[in-house]
Amino acid sequence: MLDNNTVTNRSLEATLFVNGDDVGQAYRDHWSDFPTWEERGHATEYLLHAGNIGPRLSIDETSLTRGELYTLLTNNAARGGKGSIVATVKGTKSEDIIRCLRQIPADERAKVEVVTMDFSESMRIAVEAAFPNARIAVDHFHIIRLAQEAVQQERIACRKEAMERQAAEQRRTRGMMEFALGVTGRKHIRVSLPPPGRLENGDTRVELLARSRYLLFSTPDKWTESQRQRAGILFAQYPHIKDVYNLVGRLRAIFRLGKNPTDAARRLSQWYDEVMESRFEHLKVVAETILSRFDHILEYFVDHATNAYAESINSKIKAFRCSLHGVSDPAFFFFRVMRILG
Repeated sequence: MLDNNTVTNRSLEATLFVNGDDVGQAYRDHWSDFPTWEERGHATEYLLHAGNIGPRLSIDETSLTRGELYTLLTNNAARGGKGSIVATVKGTKSEDIIRCLRQIPADERAKVEVVTMDFSESMRIAVEAAFPNARIAVDHFHIIRLAQEAVQQERIACRKEAMERQAAEQRRTRGMMEFALGVTGRKHIRVSLPPPGRLENGDTRVELLARSRYLLFSTPDKWTESQRQRAGILFAQYPHIKDVYNLVGRLRAIFRLGKNPTDAARRLSQWYDEVMESRFEHLKVVAETILSRFDHILEYFVDHATNAYAESINSKIKAFRCSLHGVSDPAFFFFRVMRILG
């Protein structure tokens, strides 16, 4: 037979589980170790788990809520699981990252062999200061993404021009029809514009350029049949988009086929010359960016170091944030993240 205290406790538990907010608050304040967590006082500024450090690290940034950025240093050996997070630092300032990482003993930092990252200058400065013996490898994924954005800029410019041309044609047609109706004294009749011309797959030019966004991010072997047809029409109508797309395809091939840093340097130099002789200004900016970090990019071809596990952790944190419908208590959020990944 249940006593009154047991009935009261079970009723309380039932009430808590009906109201998710109350459950979260109860877990934070009573059921978890969060109230006595030693790092609670500085969790929103930085967290450091020096024991998770390894010879191969990745550094990246992630956002929690309202665009608030945090820098994450992760250990690739943990493969995105427990023990992955070495440090989190609020913001992306190099001095803040350095201040945190220099709390790790110097002899441990000296054992780091390679750190992968994107093109961030602040992270480069921090890594060079904190890990003096480490090679820096720029992840090729970020290089390809920059080049793909240059292709999209060409597509967007063409779409804007097509929209302006379509609007001008409609204005001209409307004016001619209204003039004709005015001459005949039939001004009260509503003007109905003819639809814009359509291409062989049923798209207008504006629709063709809008619907080509995804296929320009993909390689031809991943296109569906309708995307293959659309690409054929797009490249026939806009040959320069085909040219810039092919240039990005050749950049992809370098990272796929480059045998070693020397071979990759030769291929990248040839690609750089070809881009600089073209008329694609956005892609020229990408080529100059690659040249500015040439040595760090070539480090990829030593042992194909990537930021894949850092991106994986970033995705997990974003998914966790989404499941919580946002982050109202950053310290408690990091407490839970570190229980899983720290």
